[in-house]
Amino acid sequence: MQTIKILFDVNGLPSKEFKYTGIFNVQKLHKIAEQGYHLAFHKITSRSSLKGIIKETLKLRKKLIYENWDIVHAQYGSSTALICSLAKTKSTRLVINFGGDDLLGTRSVNGRKTFSSYISILFSQISAIFADGIVTVSKELREALWPISRNKTEVIPDGVDMEKYCVMEREE
Repeated sequence: MQTIKILFDVNGLPSKEFKYTGIFNVQKLHKIAEQGYHLAFHKITSRSSLKGIIKETLKLRKKLIYENWDIVHAQYGSSTALICSLAKTKSTRLVINFGGDDLLGTRSVNGRKTFSSYISILFSQISAIFADGIVTVSKELREALWPISRNKTEVIPDGVDMEKYCVMEREE
């Protein structure tokens, strides 16, 4: 039986300067690898300009074609997911994991969504249409997706189980 190859696209990985950045992504990957899948990281480095998005899309598409990846997994939406959706090939499946502000936006100090949040949300929603599978970390995020994308979405909580743990006074 052939091993399934998963290319994990992420913009936050541990480094010398930021050794705890993306540590949960690394732990998640180790768990997936334990199941017998062949995994590798692909770091998207330039995603904040149109030129950067085009460059990264072409670089990723070349990698998907020449290295024959089965699945590309975009960890987080916005421009990361957009690049993965534009780069995917007919034989490559796309899975996107949405974690929060990629679908809900980021608020400024005045409480309103920032302009860049609206762009990120749009990129996330468009990418979700082209995804073969979607993971959200809550039901609320699933409902934030456009209806066309919800039927291919699984809710897999990624954090604190609020039914098991609750907010309480420090003294308790």
